[in-house]
Amino acid sequence: MRKLSTFALILALLPVGCEKDEDEPITEQFVGTYRVYDPDFVGEKLDSVNLIVDENTRYQLIHYPERSGRMANFCSSSGIVDGFGTNIAVFRPQTIDLGNCDSMRVPRDTFIADFRNHGDTIWMDRDEDTLVYELRLR
Repeated sequence: MRKLSTFALILALLPVGCEKDEDEPITEQFVGTYRVYDPDFVGEKLDSVNLIVDENTRYQLIHYPERSGRMANFCSSSGIVDGFGTNIAVFRPQTIDLGNCDSMRVPRDTFIADFRNHGDTIWMDRDEDTLVYELRLR
């Protein structure tokens, strides 16, 4: 009986569960669409995207064509993102994967972010001159 109570005491003193290490980096991954269009003209560019955000400060945006064999409308990019998780996100691309894609419309500068009003979808929008930029992420 004494061995059983000693064993129970040892078990009680051991840490229970898996606690997250506070130094462990936080990486979030989202999927969705990126759309750029001019409201005054017919036509748009739309791609499926994968957004990876590390520590709310670094991002990687990977574009996927909607069907195999079709070139991506936009170039993939990576760099710094400021304010991610707030009502704005400022994208500062540092690397753009050039190829047969549109590098002029890579997400840049300030997007207004809405994390609350669209269910489980994050809306991030930017208007510049005549173009509208829309990220819809889950």
